[in-house]
Amino acid sequence: MPSPILEFSNVTLHFDDVVALEKVSFRVEEGASLVIMGVAGSGKSVLLKVSIGLVKPDAGDVYLFGERINDLPDQDLARFRQHVGMVFQESALFDSLTVAENVAYPLLNQQGQAPPGDVDARVREALQFVELEHTLEKLPSELSGGMRRRVAIARAIVNHPRLLLYDSPTAGLDPITAHTIMTLILKRRDIGNVTSLVVTHRLQDAHLLANFRYDAAKGDLVAAGRNGAGTQPPTRFLILNRGRVVFDGDEDALSRQQDPYIRRFMIAKGVRAAKK
Repeated sequence: MPSPILEFSNVTLHFDDVVALEKVSFRVEEGASLVIMGVAGSGKSVLLKVSIGLVKPDAGDVYLFGERINDLPDQDLARFRQHVGMVFQESALFDSLTVAENVAYPLLNQQGQAPPGDVDARVREALQFVELEHTLEKLPSELSGGMRRRVAIARAIVNHPRLLLYDSPTAGLDPITAHTIMTLILKRRDIGNVTSLVVTHRLQDAHLLANFRYDAAKGDLVAAGRNGAGTQPPTRFLILNRGRVVFDGDEDALSRQQDPYIRRFMIAKGVRAAKK
């Protein structure tokens, strides 16, 4: 079995008396997708932060690119983070910087990134990927919510990461814009064989990740068959409740779940589970 890109082994984290994560274990292989779901406060965003050492667990082990990172100081974590991109909730762009400056930020402020002479080309390449190369000199306040989310994706991919973390990338967007964002996520996954962790409340987004792939020749998504039908690593679903994993499996297994919390969560989001 190949070494996973990311692995949690019995990871536990408490904030005072509040359980953030409790004995969480999973592994994600190269090029695979992991959809992380759960109600607000279930530990989804914290899990992403623990994945790259922004928050240290109280117990358990976190392996990133095959190396244990629990006790590494920030200067040592930097060599791991340069291979990770993250799209934060609500984009988290710097209001006072232009689009170009926002996208260039990881290249100018992280170790081991592009030489200064290559920064402009890398920024344009990332913005071209999200079809926003015409916005270089605009400020975030001049963009729509969907465009800001696309800029955040450009910033996350500008360092050509092996692992991408998306924290609610379609939250608050209309269905058409949300589909555009998901298309970009699949495009990056499938063209670059990039491992993707996606926190979402939308089962529609998860269904796209599990059952579609990006066809570069057509420039659009095409059906890949149920759970990828063997054409790509199957997408797995990790569902959290109060920091604990209550489900870890593929979409077929998810559709058969009778667990009251999982069913209530899916119904609460207005999405009908897949038929058996």
